Amino acid sequence: MSKIELTFIGTDDWSRPVYRDPNGKLWKDVTLGSDIPRLCSASGNDFDGEPDMPFRGEFELKRPNVEVDEELRRQRAEHNARHRREFPEWVKRRGIKVYADAAEAGVETSLKVGDKVTFTNDYGCVFEGHTVLGFHKGEPGESLPENVVYVDLDCYWFPIKLKNLTAE
Repeated sequence: MSKIELTFIGTDDWSRPVYRDPNGKLWKDVTLGSDIPRLCSASGNDFDGEPDMPFRGEFELKRPNVEVDEELRRQRAEHNARHRREFPEWVKRRGIKVYADAAEAGVETSLKVGDKVTFTNDYGCVFEGHTVLGFHKGEPGESLPENVVYVDLDCYWFPIKLKNLTAE
């Protein structure tokens, strides 16, 4: 059986690289672009569909060129900007106390609202180009008191751990 060439076409809303095979079928890398990809079909062959059945066989990934890469960066920047616009509305709607100053929230960091950061999740997946939106005062008794920084990720409403951020 020969290798099937899969062409990179973009990154879905969950930061999963999406590829298209020669027959038009979409495949998602559920390892978020690691050196050892694990591909699953896209449910309904939809770009933003959930990963479904695993790829069986050998494949070769055709990586994006610089032009595609720049387009992806632009799309991600627009996506993050939308989260920055939605965040204040969410805070107001929920009545959440968000601090603009880290010290007021009791967070010891040099980060400030508006700083660019790279988020590395607990599995080592790296997400560059995000912005600090505010700080949460972790309270004793909370289920995750170390989650104290709001960032313009897809789940901007969930504060993340300071240790998972690196200033850019």
